[in-house]
Amino acid sequence: MGASITAMYDVLTRMDTKREVPAAYGFLKAFNSNFKKSTKLWLIVLAGVAFLGFDIYLMIAKVPAKLTAQVTLIIIFAVMLFVWIMVAGYAFVLQARMENPLGRTIKMSFALTLVHMIPNSIFTGIINLVPIVMLLMFTQLFLAIFPVWIFGGIPCLCYVNSKIYNGNFNFELLHL
Repeated sequence: MGASITAMYDVLTRMDTKREVPAAYGFLKAFNSNFKKSTKLWLIVLAGVAFLGFDIYLMIAKVPAKLTAQVTLIIIFAVMLFVWIMVAGYAFVLQARMENPLGRTIKMSFALTLVHMIPNSIFTGIINLVPIVMLLMFTQLFLAIFPVWIFGGIPCLCYVNSKIYNGNFNFELLHL
């Protein structure tokens, strides 16, 4: 999953910067060159989402009383999960754009998330949450349109994210 996300952002970045290569060839080349690092990155992102999501689940489902401390912890974990999703969005784009160790990629994506928090990071975080919210709230509908979502919805979300991320990176390059 991580390698395909990174490859898709690589192709979209090349399209946006007018360095076009045939899409299928560019995707496969980026997929092969980023496979190991992007898969490790995906596992780290997935572990963070699973950990924070499980914490929220435990707080909602397993604790009987709705205490103020419990509600506070749910809000804190939800905000941490949202920030982690925003960081993950930048991490895959950075993985596609430059060659860095994994720890540095995550640190740089966290820094970019904070620098572009309002409105870009928040907007892309909300966009990236759309499939998760659809899956959790409208499971039957999501499963019914899943093939359309795979071939139409995810590429559209990534295209919008790519436009926003490329604008952020161009801004950063101008101010170095």
